[in-house]
Amino acid sequence: MSVLIPPAAPADPAVDPLVARYLAVALRPGAEPAAAGEIRVRGTVRVGRTWVPLRAVATVAPRAGLVLRARVLGVRRLVEQEHGGDALRRTTSGQATEEDDGVGAARRAHTHRALAALWVPGALRPETGATWQRLDRNRLRVVAGDLDLRLRVHPHGHVLGVRTQGWGDPYGIGRSRWAEIGYEVHAWRSFGAVRVPSTATVAWFPGTTYGREIARLRLTSWEPRAALPTTVRTAPRRT
Repeated sequence: MSVLIPPAAPADPAVDPLVARYLAVALRPGAEPAAAGEIRVRGTVRVGRTWVPLRAVATVAPRAGLVLRARVLGVRRLVEQEHGGDALRRTTSGQATEEDDGVGAARRAHTHRALAALWVPGALRPETGATWQRLDRNRLRVVAGDLDLRLRVHPHGHVLGVRTQGWGDPYGIGRSRWAEIGYEVHAWRSFGAVRVPSTATVAWFPGTTYGREIARLRLTSWEPRAALPTTVRTAPRRT
């Protein structure tokens, strides 16, 4: 797939030039950066060997938590929330509902928040406490609170891919573990004060011979939010 890169934005000389170009592209100059955002996506996800449709809306505060509501194949519903180290994951299929407020739910929510963090670039600015590091010519590392992300960035500043550690079942064997997860960006889109990835392919072990695609997503809307919405239920995390 060919990718059209818009012209480079001017860099801020106070920080690493590549970091400055990324932030200049992602955030409209002069606009008040949002610490959270409401994101709506459509796409498909892999269930076993089958790809099924997905619709989801998530409010993401990269440094605080998230609330995610998703519908898979129109019949299976997922509600996931995380805040302050507590997490709840609720799945509903037909009349059956399952809830998990344990460590696994917290780790999955953390993974989803990490993958969605680049959709709220205002929370990743150095002045918010995020730490940026140049890894090589086109790769950056950003640590923001409990998130640790590695970005592949075009010289003009547009993010091309993201990597982090995620919790799940990358081999499809019914046992969860930590493994590398990430996505490749195929297009970008401006929503008000931000310019963020608009289409992406999510995979376990991306860019390797072991890579396994698990989702193909398209961002349909983005709205700034001051904070997370009222949570579904506060559930203490088990240790």
